[in-house]
Amino acid sequence: MDLFLDPGSQVVGWALFDGPDRLVDAGRLVPTDAKAPYHERVAELVIDAVVMVGDYGPELVVIEIPSARGAAGRGGRSKGHGLPVYGFAAGAIWQAVRSCFADPQSVEVVDADFWTKGWDKEQRRRIIAAHYPQFRKAILAEIGFDMGDAIALGLWRYWGGLGLERQELKIGN
Repeated sequence: MDLFLDPGSQVVGWALFDGPDRLVDAGRLVPTDAKAPYHERVAELVIDAVVMVGDYGPELVVIEIPSARGAAGRGGRSKGHGLPVYGFAAGAIWQAVRSCFADPQSVEVVDADFWTKGWDKEQRRRIIAAHYPQFRKAILAEIGFDMGDAIALGLWRYWGGLGLERQELKIGN
């Protein structure tokens, strides 16, 4: 199984796939106190992500990082260097999750701008909601689209793109 994470300081979206055509489950990790100081929320999310890795035992974990303008020139993958302050949660989760694996190749970090390739959140939201009706209600209700983006990141990783054409789903633009 493979785990895909869309981390932030408030919510971590996650999706667990058993191969490219089987989404096992998806959800959101949220801190117990949304008003806690930033470092406390991030610390709790880091622990939750590490526990999730321990519980599910994925072979691969893919983590989205906020756009770092230089990453696209490196094929969209980054070693986590030079993350800006707003990417602290992603960097902390990457570092903690990576320590769970003997092989560092088991954890990939992907720049948000690289994998989304210009598809805005609303376009991704409609694609994922249409493709996974069992998660439609939760995806459409999400404010930050964290769980949905974790699912979309999984599709991108397996299919080398979102794999779904706009015309197929009749979503326009």
